[in-house]
Amino acid sequence: MSDIEWTIKPSDIEWTMDWKDRPSTPEFASEGALALMLLNQVVFLNSLHWEKECPERVRNLVACCVNCNDIFAWGCADAEELPYDQIEPLWRMWMADPRWGAAKWCILRRNQQPQGPVEKLMREAGVWDEKMEAAGKNTMDAELHAMIGAPVPEYVKGEYVGSQANPHSEPK
Repeated sequence: MSDIEWTIKPSDIEWTMDWKDRPSTPEFASEGALALMLLNQVVFLNSLHWEKECPERVRNLVACCVNCNDIFAWGCADAEELPYDQIEPLWRMWMADPRWGAAKWCILRRNQQPQGPVEKLMREAGVWDEKMEAAGKNTMDAELHAMIGAPVPEYVKGEYVGSQANPHSEPK
């Protein structure tokens, strides 16, 4: 067995394969990308414990999930399962924007806009784009508020427009 490797280099993830008998091809190693995203807490491991319809053997398998806590609703532990074929798209979005890339991937994956305050932060950061605008309206925030019996805050382009006090404002 070899020594433990403690670093992940860009060349562990992307490189060009030079072939003798055909043109060079760009290569992508999902394992290296996944390792880097695990290290940076973009993704985390879980089981499929919530999949009650699946056999116990399947529920106990490792699931790789993208952290999207508080993106769609406040105070909500939330994650999106990461299909194998989405490792590279997630990695590319995260590499292009380490702050908002994973959130944007979750928004596109769910086809659901984030809650109003997150949309506002994304607009202020200049990362809100036509793809975010085209995503479906946020339903999770209303679902969560309905479960706890609280009024649903109203937002337009991330700005609070409701008649009651802003539930997410700082106390005076």
